[in-house]
Amino acid sequence: MGLRPKPFFFFRVGGFAANTKVKKFFGGGFAAPAPPPGVGLTSLALFPTMRAYTCLLLSHCSLLFPNLLFPIFSPAMDPKNRVTIITGASAGIGAATARLFAEAEARLVLAARQREPLEALAAELPGALVVPTDVADPEACRQLVARAKQSFGRVDLLINNAGVGLAGPAAELRTEDVQQALAVDLFGPLWLMQAVVPLMRAQGLGQIINVSSVLAAQPLPYLGAYAGAKAALERVSEALRMELRGTGVEVSVVRPGTTRTNFSAHRLGIGRERRSRFAPAGVTPETVARTILYVARHEPRCAYVTRGDRLGVFLATLFPGLLERLLARAIRWEQP
Repeated sequence: MGLRPKPFFFFRVGGFAANTKVKKFFGGGFAAPAPPPGVGLTSLALFPTMRAYTCLLLSHCSLLFPNLLFPIFSPAMDPKNRVTIITGASAGIGAATARLFAEAEARLVLAARQREPLEALAAELPGALVVPTDVADPEACRQLVARAKQSFGRVDLLINNAGVGLAGPAAELRTEDVQQALAVDLFGPLWLMQAVVPLMRAQGLGQIINVSSVLAAQPLPYLGAYAGAKAALERVSEALRMELRGTGVEVSVVRPGTTRTNFSAHRLGIGRERRSRFAPAGVTPETVARTILYVARHEPRCAYVTRGDRLGVFLATLFPGLLERLLARAIRWEQP
């Protein structure tokens, strides 16, 4: 593996930086005089209400364009021969990702709880290593990384895809269900990151991709615990990215929306939600897998699968009260 190619163009505008600059530019507050003529956004800044919306839009630009903080023209990383661990690889997004990375000639380590589906998938992907793993078990996570290192000599990419859903009224969730969801959706990825980071630091090169959800940014009724676990995973990812800055190890997050898999059929919780208006068709697992491959190649901070997901999160930030009222009316819970 060679060194990561350096980007040749940077466009560094972030939500906080933009907000700070706008406040200074407008004299420290929304009531300050308009900026000098000839400067961009002057027409918007002439009126207090429009100035406020201008600042709001700029301060939340990282939600609509989360990768304005990473190099726009960053050269692509080639997945070929990169030793790649994929958790939750037995079905759905994980299996689709494994097939796509195999086409890109990555060296695969496939992990999931059940051996049989993994072996069936590995039969399609010559050279793939099968390691049955329960990510809720810290020792199993350490053994997974050790097996990958023993077999291939290094670990270049970790894709934390394993997850379990949890649905139900927040005030009525069973303790054991919440604990299981946190163990798989939050602690499992954390154990794996802790196991793989020392290896990647020593290599001077590596990448971690955590598969999150748009719910981490905007939850839905009766999916609060699952959304909370994914939101916590994103905060851990962001902190780790800062801690690893300059080491050659990158951390990225992928935010899928509704995906056409059996994920909901196997989720924890008793009952189901009834959606009267809000029922998106969703995308295929292969569509999500293509986004994960893009992230592996370009290493953005965060990636959405569809423009609709990105726009939905942005609108939720601009109009939170309106969206909450609409979702509360559109989704109800049905006990069995």
